[in-house]
Amino acid sequence: MDITPNSPSQDDSNSNTLAALAQLFAPIAELSVAKAIPIQSLEAVLRQVFVNAAKTACEAQTGKNERITSRVSTMTGLTRREVDRLLQTSQHIQPNKITPPIEVFNKWLASKHYQLNGKPKTLSRKGDDSENFDDFYGLVRSVTKDINPRSILDEMCRLKLTHWDTLTDRVSILQNTYVPNNWQDLMLFLGHNVGDHLQAAVENVLDKGPHFEQAIYADDLDDAALLTAQQLVAAEWQSMLTNIAPQLDALALSNKASNPLTNPPQSAGKAMRIGLYAYSHKTIDLAGNTTNTPSNSKANNGETP
Repeated sequence: MDITPNSPSQDDSNSNTLAALAQLFAPIAELSVAKAIPIQSLEAVLRQVFVNAAKTACEAQTGKNERITSRVSTMTGLTRREVDRLLQTSQHIQPNKITPPIEVFNKWLASKHYQLNGKPKTLSRKGDDSENFDDFYGLVRSVTKDINPRSILDEMCRLKLTHWDTLTDRVSILQNTYVPNNWQDLMLFLGHNVGDHLQAAVENVLDKGPHFEQAIYADDLDDAALLTAQQLVAAEWQSMLTNIAPQLDALALSNKASNPLTNPPQSAGKAMRIGLYAYSHKTIDLAGNTTNTPSNSKANNGETP
C-alpha cells in the first residue's frame, strides 16, 4: 500500500518517531544546559550531521553525487544555499580516539597473555630483549610504537591505574576498570559508548542490523533492593570483562596471524563494542503521575525491533 506524505499512517509514524526523539534529546538538552551550550551551537552541529546523513543516504542509493545539493535539501528541509555551504565546509565530526595509556590499560585487562588465573599479571618494567612482549614496555609496544613506553608508564601512574615498584622494577595494575575524572575523557567515553549503543538501536529499527540490543526492566524496588541490583550488575560486568574480553583479544590475534603479510590484515576493518549499563530512577514524576514504563513489577526484558 502506498502511503502519501499526508496520510494518517505516515502522520502516526512521524508522531511516534518524534516522541522517541524527544526522549533521546532530553538528556542531551540537560547536558547542554549544564555546560552552558546554547541551542544555536547545538543546532549548528545538528545541521551538519543532518547533511552528512542525507549525503551518505544519497550515495548509498545511487553511488553518485549527481544533484546532491538539491537532493540533500529535499531530504533535510534546509535551503540549497545552506546545504551547499555545509557540503563545501565538509565538517564531518570525528570522535576523539582513546588515548594510548588507556589502550594499554584495556589490553592489559583483556589479553590472556597478560593474565594469571584470570587476573592481570604484575610485569617487569623492561626486559632484556627489546622484542619481548612479556614486560610492561613490550605491552606498550604491542599497542603503539610512536610513544616512549616510559612516558606511558608515567601517565598511567599519574592516573593511578598502575603502580611502579622502583625497588623491584615491576609494574602492577591498580584498578579493574577505568573511570575518567576529567571532562575531556568523560565526554570521549560518553560519545563512544552511548553513540554506538544508539547507532545499534537505530540500525535495528531501520532493518540495517541485526545488532544485539536488549534490556531488562524491573520496578517496585526499594533502596535496599536497588543496592543489591547494582551489585549484581557490577559482578556481571566483571564476569564479562574476565571472560569475553580475552576471547575478543584472541580472535583479533588469530585474525592477524592468518594474514601475517598485511597490516592491518586484509580481512580486518571491522570492530565491535560491547557494553553494559544500568539506570535507576523514580517511577513517580513530580506531578504524581507514573512514568511511561512497564507496569509489571516483575523483571521485564525485551529486544529492540
